[in-house]
Order: sequence, then structure tokens, then C-alpha cells
Amino acid sequence: MIKSVWRYIEDAEKEKLLIMAPLLLLLTTYLVFSVAVKLVGLKPGYLIGFLFYWIAWCLVFPLWLLGKEAFFSMFRKVANPLGRPKWLGAIFLFALPLFTLVYALPMQLPKATFLIIVLSLAIAIVNATCEEILWRGVYFKIFSSSTWWGYFYPAIWFGLWHYAPQSVLTSSYPGGAHSLVLFAVILGLMWGWVAWKTRSIRWVTLAHIMLDFSGLGALFYFS
Repeated sequence: MIKSVWRYIEDAEKEKLLIMAPLLLLLTTYLVFSVAVKLVGLKPGYLIGFLFYWIAWCLVFPLWLLGKEAFFSMFRKVANPLGRPKWLGAIFLFALPLFTLVYALPMQLPKATFLIIVLSLAIAIVNATCEEILWRGVYFKIFSSSTWWGYFYPAIWFGLWHYAPQSVLTSSYPGGAHSLVLFAVILGLMWGWVAWKTRSIRWVTLAHIMLDFSGLGALFYFS
């Protein structure tokens, strides 16, 4: 009885933390990006901002919140990795990543060296894995029975978070920061649907890696 009550209190506290976390994340990452860029310049400062985001918010915070076993279980293999209906899950997962690989990647490749391609893949793997852990995995783990808190809420904040790194860039995403945020919200809803249906981020992470790699992110640091 006492264990059950304590478990209920713990779960309630975790839910409160996850509800507050996106706003705290946005404020702290905005501050780190701004200060880092002022201290060391745009490119190293931008990287420092992302390192803080990846390590503190996307890895340490979820691991502390969930524990090791639950943390790694979000990558579990599932019988229906696309969710049901499968055709909808396939569209949500891969339509945009495949489009960017076919359309955007060929435009970037002439500017890239082999090293930039390798580093871009590394950045894509790190960023995609970290973001899926936080914005998809943790929320369906903690809010397993709430569609709003486990699916819609993190999808919206996944988009809004992009204001932080965009705040230090002089040349923004095509259409401005607002268009990037809207695009990220749509992605959050599409990928979040698959993660919510399957209770796994294995395939969502792969789709995210494909999308991130198509932009060859290392070009930003070496151009």
C-alpha cells in the first residue's frame, strides 16, 4: 500500500516536471545559445548551444526521469513498426525525409567534401536520436494514457523549441524562423503519431536521421 502511494506521488511529480520542462528548455537553451555566440562567435557558440541541448536536456534529463531500463526500452523492436494503418505510418515517417534526400541532398553535395559528409551523418545521428528520446520517447512513457500530454503537447513544443537556435542566426531558415517552427510542429505530429501508436522510437529515429542528413549540417561549420 505504501509503495503504491509513493509510486503514485513519483509519477505525479514526473508528469509535472515534463509539463514544465519545454518552457524551461526553451529559456535555458535560448540563454546558452545567446551567451555562447557572444563569447566565442557564431559557429562554435552554435555548437555549444546544441551540445548543452543534447547532453543536458535530451540525455541526462530523460535518463534521470525514466531510469536506465525504461530509457533504453523506448527503442524496442515492435511487431507493427509503422502503426496502424501501415500506409499512413509509412507516409508520416518517410514522405518528407525521402523528398529531402531526393531534392535537397543533391543540391548540397557539390559543396561537400568526404569529411563534411561523414560529419554531417554523425551530427544527424546524434541530433535525431537525442531529439526523439526527449520529444517522443519520454512523453509516451510518462503520459502513456493521455493523447494530449503524450502526443500533441510535445509535438507543439518540439516546434517552438527551434526558436532558440534560430535566434542567433543572421540568415534564417527559408521563410523565416516561424516557417521552421511550423514545419517542426507538423513533423512532430507526424512522427509523434507513429511513436504514440507503436510505443517505440526506433523507426522514427531513422526517419529523423534521414531528414537531418539531407541538409548536410556540417556545411554550416566548415563553409
